[in-house]
Amino acid sequence: TDDNRLDANGYPIQRHTVHVLKPIYPDTSLNEKAGAEKMMEQAYVMYKEKYEEIYGCALIYGEKEL
Repeated sequence: TDDNRLDANGYPIQRHTVHVLKPIYPDTSLNEKAGAEKMMEQAYVMYKEKYEEIYGCALIYGEKEL
């Protein structure tokens, strides 16, 4: 987001908020590929939920809601 202060060039200073989500651990009962896919799916769900919480709307790519 833009800060109320301006930088040396007259542009608003950018403020960043970092959201640290819970860690994702590999499922050791799965092979490497299946474990990686499961972790990727878990990460996507977490990112999507955080996006929708912060922006207050559904995450949509193009015209399709995911």
